[in-house]
Amino acid sequence: LIQTPAESIRNGATVNTQLRSLTFEGMSGRVSFTPQGDREDARFAILQGPKADGSWVPIGSTGSDADASIDLKSVCFPNQKCGVIPKDRYPVPKDKLAGWVLGTLIPVLILLIGLATKYWASHRSKRKIKAELQNFRDSVVATRAVEKLYIPYSSSEKGKSLLGTNQHHWIL
Repeated sequence: LIQTPAESIRNGATVNTQLRSLTFEGMSGRVSFTPQGDREDARFAILQGPKADGSWVPIGSTGSDADASIDLKSVCFPNQKCGVIPKDRYPVPKDKLAGWVLGTLIPVLILLIGLATKYWASHRSKRKIKAELQNFRDSVVATRAVEKLYIPYSSSEKGKSLLGTNQHHWIL
């Protein structure tokens, strides 16, 4: 990149091409890149950690070549013993209805049942009162009808009311 002309350094495509064509010796060996920008023949250390003291322990290495090695006895997975590789499937607990749902749903149902019962009792009471009122109206109408049939008159003066005497005659 140092040998790149100043005007080309501002061109991203030129810098990208030059970076991908670099080859040099680094701490881990020869460093070079593929046309896609990935590191060629890269080697990676696999570390387990951090331990209680904060350190990381190398347990293997891998890379793009076939000579990868891992000490499986040193690999520790969460909620597993070290050296035990977890299964591909874990037990999935059945969905449980949340406690707050039951804690809310049951009182609401009790309230609704109480309101429905109160409405039903009130409605039944109203029907009973309406029936009694209708019976009372019917008896009043019947009483008035009977009253119209009884017309008071006196034997001496027909058509006049004899309120002051005890000699009333009734016609049916």
